[in-house]
Amino acid sequence: MFNELLFQYKCDNFYTPQNEGAIAWNDLDFGIDWGIPMDKVLLSEKDRLYPKLKDAEWLF
Repeated sequence: MFNELLFQYKCDNFYTPQNEGAIAWNDLDFGIDWGIPMDKVLLSEKDRLYPKLKDAEWLF
């Protein structure tokens, strides 16, 4: 685990957070066995709120 993390966006225009979108990484409809217990996963509040693919209103 790290206390700090640095990441970069690659964009073809100016970055605007209000246009950011995502789907839940652990959507059961994907059928992915992540091999880790879900109670051990640490997510930001933002990441916890992303919808399942079938419920997403905005798809990139």
